[in-house]
Amino acid sequence: MFIFYMATVMATMIWSLFTKRHTTNDIVPSLFILNYPTLFLMCMMLVYYSFDRPIALVAAGIAYAAPGCSDTFAYFGGTFLGKHKLCPTISPKKTVEGAIFALIGGTAFGFGMYYLQNLWGASIKMPVLVLLGLGCGLLSQFGDLFASLLKRWAGVKDYSSVFPGHGGIIDRIDSILFSTPLVLCVFLIMQKLAVF
Repeated sequence: MFIFYMATVMATMIWSLFTKRHTTNDIVPSLFILNYPTLFLMCMMLVYYSFDRPIALVAAGIAYAAPGCSDTFAYFGGTFLGKHKLCPTISPKKTVEGAIFALIGGTAFGFGMYYLQNLWGASIKMPVLVLLGLGCGLLSQFGDLFASLLKRWAGVKDYSSVFPGHGGIIDRIDSILFSTPLVLCVFLIMQKLAVF
């Protein structure tokens, strides 16, 4: 993957030398698209395939489901209690109250994962899972806002029409993309320290 990545970066730079249709200002967005979401998608894959199955299920569960739980809590918290806009220029519907509920949702999922992991024989400590859930709740908000910022920059309403009314595929996974590197790093450190 590293060789592919470097070859693509070099090819983009060389291509810009020989084309008249595009300026060097087009290089940065082209290279950025290679990084986001490609590197994050690699983390999504590694969060499962880097560990033994019981640990991988916990890591993947936290990385994939905690942001979803966080988003769900944020939606309902913002819908019913939201009064203060979080970032009106980027995402006008997001509220501070929704963001607080997102943290609660991620934390609640981490707490639930502590008991759920017993089904497949994992034994990650509760403080680790609760803090990871909280971290996923926080990072999922940044992922949502960053994806919205990219849409504003590109001047589009949705990333695609694959999921009508949902903003496209990236809108479905933007919170997971930002949460997965955190989970991967924490689990790799725990593996290195032989915590599990």
